[in-house]
Amino acid sequence: MDIDSIADFIALADSRSFSRAAEARFVTQSAFSRRIQSLEASLDTTLVDRTTTPVSLTKVGERFLTHARTLLESIKNAKEDVQSHVSDMPNPVYLSMPHSLSVTFFPDWYKKLQRQVPDLMIRVTTDTSSRSVKDLRNGIADLAIILTAEGVNPCFDMDGIDSVDIGEDCFIPVRASHTDKTLTDILSYPKDSYMYACKQEAIKNVAWLTDARTVFESPSSELLKAMTLAGFGISILQESLIKEDLKDGYLVPVANARLPCKISLLRLQKPLAAMPEKLWQTIHAA
Repeated sequence: MDIDSIADFIALADSRSFSRAAEARFVTQSAFSRRIQSLEASLDTTLVDRTTTPVSLTKVGERFLTHARTLLESIKNAKEDVQSHVSDMPNPVYLSMPHSLSVTFFPDWYKKLQRQVPDLMIRVTTDTSSRSVKDLRNGIADLAIILTAEGVNPCFDMDGIDSVDIGEDCFIPVRASHTDKTLTDILSYPKDSYMYACKQEAIKNVAWLTDARTVFESPSSELLKAMTLAGFGISILQESLIKEDLKDGYLVPVANARLPCKISLLRLQKPLAAMPEKLWQTIHAA
């Protein structure tokens, strides 16, 4: 049993199809089937019921799936932890945040920090807000920056975490100015994400938007913005991400709907290394 075979099994469990799982893992179906058989042989049990359509997992397979997901997540965390601490900078502050904040909020914020905290060096990793909180808890990040919207409960546990607000933003629904005003197709975030919940909250009082069909999904705000500019539909985006496009007339609001949100810096309620602590105290005192 190795990492690849665990990933193979998870792909099969998710797709319930040998052909689709093989395609997702970039191998032929016959090779993929042999790899699953090899995994079953190494565990001395049958994980997959091949007599059903679509294929299903045996009871043992369902039990192993839980372990497989945990193992793969632990390996991913270990890899990211090691890679994140390989740096040419001496004693950088490790900071995790959503990618959208790294390209909108962070540069100007960092510029101000450099004036307040001499010799400050930061290493940034980007993912979702929930992953940034997870990085904080796992010790991969010293500090984390997240975005939370008014009226939308965070999808992550804040127990044992201190926070200080460091910025503001808002979500607004927009379309490309060259598209027809009757355009109703929605470009959305994945349904299980916090950003999806923010999108839903932003348009909850605009009936024609809540009833509109979703034609495209991505966790990337930047990709949704690009697809919107290309005219594929309406997106609900952070104003900071599109302020220049709004100013220049490339994007236009489609409804009088705004969802305020705040940007917060997080730390665990335990001692930090000297530089992260100095950074936190500087911001907290501002």
